[in-house]
Amino acid sequence: MSEEYVINDIVKKIDKPVLKTLLVRLGIPSLASAVDACSPRKFQPLFAACAALPGDQRQKFGETLEEIAPLAGDGKHIPVCRAYLAELKLETPPEMDAFNIATLVAWCRARLDPAQWRTLCGRANLDALKQTDWYCFDLDFPSPPPHALMTRRAEPLVQAARAFATRHEYRGHHAKYECYSVENRDYIVFKLTDHPASEEFWDDTLQDYAPLEAAKPFRIVLSFNYDTDRLALFYPGPAPYAESLSRDLAEILFADCAYTRMQPLRYDLQRLKNKWELALPPADTGLKRAVLVGIDLQLGDSNRSRRSCFEADANLAEALREELGDERLENARVKRVQLRLVYDTPRRANSTRSFRITETGIAGLYSAPKCVQNMLCALLEAHHVVIHGPRD
Repeated sequence: MSEEYVINDIVKKIDKPVLKTLLVRLGIPSLASAVDACSPRKFQPLFAACAALPGDQRQKFGETLEEIAPLAGDGKHIPVCRAYLAELKLETPPEMDAFNIATLVAWCRARLDPAQWRTLCGRANLDALKQTDWYCFDLDFPSPPPHALMTRRAEPLVQAARAFATRHEYRGHHAKYECYSVENRDYIVFKLTDHPASEEFWDDTLQDYAPLEAAKPFRIVLSFNYDTDRLALFYPGPAPYAESLSRDLAEILFADCAYTRMQPLRYDLQRLKNKWELALPPADTGLKRAVLVGIDLQLGDSNRSRRSCFEADANLAEALREELGDERLENARVKRVQLRLVYDTPRRANSTRSFRITETGIAGLYSAPKCVQNMLCALLEAHHVVIHGPRD
């Protein structure tokens, strides 16, 4: 976006007195004097004055416009801005009630200190997210969580955002990210903005899914809640992207521990409608027990399946070792496990669920009830089955 475009698109919406005050507060009085020479439709005097500025002042002006632009796009942020100003008990001019959103945001930018401005931006972004139907993808990480995520600083998440964005740069996509904090949460908003209509999402594993809509930035929000030590991924769908997004983020965020390759990722997926909260565990489903009834192993270049019923008190590892021998079992990789789900309510028929083992955990687990997830993990642990991802 060129400077001239930004000036014509944003500056023309700001009332001149407020714009001049903002420029003076930024320490650029030469631009403030150029405002008077601008007509409602022509901002060439301001653009020329901006071009003549020293590099640092010119950069400050451009960065300020970039800060204002997201909040000044339409009127949806007016209630958020006014509520925050009332909370701060700042003395506001009588004409503020007639301010358009661009003028209101510019007025706030001129008078709020950096911390207050960041809080306002965070609340405005959060309010915008609430007005969209989002999917929430809730990750369970080890207890205690990785040390970097226990700190009350946004830097670890910034590093994760940088790594996430860099990962996709070499795939020919542009990934921008914004970081902000609201109360006890840190947020990162990823923007993937240059996907042509015919192009699939960044990962080859998603080639079977429909491409993203053209000209609509695809946003991902990563949230860390310090009160609950929960990490959540919010995105506007479609749902099939959940698993690949989780793999990418898990590889980055849990890189310092062997968690993703040695333990299954446990998570819930819930459609959110106009509300901002983490996905909650589903209600009691009447599931009584889960029995491990099958396991598929990969032995070298061939596949070997075992389709026997293993009761909870049986030792699956010993049975497999007896059949395969120590050496073959050591080199085996679990490809799939099968559970028999037994319910204690007549409304639910007993069923069999199959779960595929991937490099980072158990595929399809997000669609299973929380109790199934817990039972599956407990069963595998009881049987001393160590999950390894499939070989390349």
